[in-house]
Parts: sequence; C-alpha cells; structure tokens
Amino acid sequence: MTQKLLDLSGKIKSPILEILEAISNMAASLDIPVFVVGAAARDIILHYGYGVEIIRATEDIDVGVMVEDWDKFTQLKEAIIGSGTFDQGRESQRFFYKGNFPVDIVPFGQISKPKDIIEWPDFEGIEMSTLGFKESFDNSILV
Repeated sequence: MTQKLLDLSGKIKSPILEILEAISNMAASLDIPVFVVGAAARDIILHYGYGVEIIRATEDIDVGVMVEDWDKFTQLKEAIIGSGTFDQGRESQRFFYKGNFPVDIVPFGQISKPKDIIEWPDFEGIEMSTLGFKESFDNSILV
C-alpha cells in the first residue's frame, strides 16, 4: 500500500463509514490487510475527496482482503457475522450490513490460484477473477 494520504475526516457519511470501520477493525484484529475496491472506492475518492458529484449504478461496497488461505478468510467471515451487525448472503462473499446494505468481501493474494483466480470452497467449481487486486492494493491511497 502506498503512503499517499487523502484526508476524508468527517466527510464520509453513514452507513458507509460504519461499514468500513467495522470491517477494517475486524480485519486488523486478524492481521488481514484490506482495501476498498470497485465503484465504491472510486466514488469515495472522487466525491468525498474532491467534491465531484456522482451517480451510483450500484449501492454495494466491495472490499478486498489479502489472505493466505481459506482458513484466514473463514476467521474473518466468522468475526463479521459474529459482530451482530452483518448477515451472510447467499453468495460466500456477500454480507448485508444491518440487514439491507450489501457488502462484498473478496479474498485475494496467496489464496489465489494461477492467473489470480479464486475458487470458492463452499461452491465447487465457482471461480472469480481477482486480476489486478494485488496491484490495486499496492497502489491504494490511505484515507
């Protein structure tokens, strides 16, 4: 992760702030690096960082978590569900904050197979590309 800083103090509204703080704190307690990815990351930087008006096509937040194996990812999932503020969705990566705000938590890093593919253990044969996650994480901005 790069050391560029963007001061968003007091700018990010709830529930986005609550969600990101909760996941970040739980991941940190397990020594799991996290970063926001996708449209939410773009919108946080452009809107809250630079004041650009945005129109959201999706309302979910995507979070990448760098883990070495499925056991570590399971520990994080258990912490998230155990917090009492997140419910597990049908998909392994999907959670709902306070029952209605979707959050996808996507593992990447050593957990990946060649070509940055992950295969969900609880859904045999279901694969997801995490191509570019490591590079994005390495160049992410601290907020």
